[in-house]
Amino acid sequence: MEAWAYQILQLGRTGSALLIWGVLFASGAAGLAFFTRHTFKLDRAAYFLTVGFSYLLVGMTSLFILNFQDAVRNDYLTVLVVLITVSLVPIGIFMGVCAAARSRDAFGRRGKWYLAFIPIANLLLIFAPSQERSRPALGPMLRAILLVAVSFAMVAAGAGVSQWVQGRVALAGEAALEDEPLQKKLALYDVQSVGLEAFLQETAKGIPAPAKIDEITTLKAIEVDKETFRYVYEISYKDAVLSTNWRHVMMYRWCKSPDITFMTDLGATIEGKYLSQEGQQLGELKVNPALCDDWRLQFDKAMQEAAGAIKGPAKVDEATTLTGAEYEDGTFTYFYTVASAPPDDGWKAYMKGMWCQTDQFKKLMDFGLNVRGVYSTEDNAPIGEIVVSSEVCGI
Repeated sequence: MEAWAYQILQLGRTGSALLIWGVLFASGAAGLAFFTRHTFKLDRAAYFLTVGFSYLLVGMTSLFILNFQDAVRNDYLTVLVVLITVSLVPIGIFMGVCAAARSRDAFGRRGKWYLAFIPIANLLLIFAPSQERSRPALGPMLRAILLVAVSFAMVAAGAGVSQWVQGRVALAGEAALEDEPLQKKLALYDVQSVGLEAFLQETAKGIPAPAKIDEITTLKAIEVDKETFRYVYEISYKDAVLSTNWRHVMMYRWCKSPDITFMTDLGATIEGKYLSQEGQQLGELKVNPALCDDWRLQFDKAMQEAAGAIKGPAKVDEATTLTGAEYEDGTFTYFYTVASAPPDDGWKAYMKGMWCQTDQFKKLMDFGLNVRGVYSTEDNAPIGEIVVSSEVCGI
């Protein structure tokens, strides 16, 4: 229902106008079915005043749209659409009754009331002279001029309210571009409305290509194939080799990237196709929630095997010995013994600085891993531990 309500609110100017006038017409017809016995009439000026008042009321209903973002966040878009629709019903009844009164005054019967709901045809009701004509007099003329002026003012006010609301909604939309949960909901509604492939096609149009990514990588094109959103890259470095290590790093980055997970959560598969300048395929990546989960399992297994392969004791320097390693939950831990305990905790800051500069540990941090060192004396008395990561090291 929420996606249906969102689709209604995205009809555009023409679609919205047709829907509004449709509700007004239906309400007017229903109202006249109950008000069958009223016999009052409206002259031209009085009717024009009711038209202006109706336009003002319709313009005021646009104020409900100011709650659009809150409705999306809190899942009451359907309620918002129903509220707008219900607010148009009494306006439509009022317009229908007034149009019937004008039709009776101009044509002797109320049958031409429907002209009020046809913008240009409504001029026939507005300008048709009354059947009961009277001599011109200053008082009635001044009254007519005043009513027409007030009517124009109300029409302008109604249009002004609508334009003001549109401006506020546009500003709020720009401000909400960084609101990831909101944007994800809006995208999900778009997908449910137009389909995933159409949504991906529209998204692709907004990404400039070709575009330089770095010194050797150029985004050449964006391709959409059903549910697959494909980036086509060209690598200018002739000896480029997309190794297993490169794949692990890129899978980690892509599976963590907010922009990519935003689209994979909608059901898309994101693919990267890497070509040489001669058009030869160098490698490819594919990510979606299932593929990312499979990769994490494989990567964790590889890290556990790598940790298990580290056997000790192995001398690191004159005072430090590596005794083993383990991997668990994104943390690669090294165990060390030292000949004697340091006199204070100053060694921790020194070791963190050293570890942040160590190529072996940098490679682990490229995968988003924490690197931990647990230190004890040769008699197994605990000394302390240090933990470094890309955030700690500022990488």
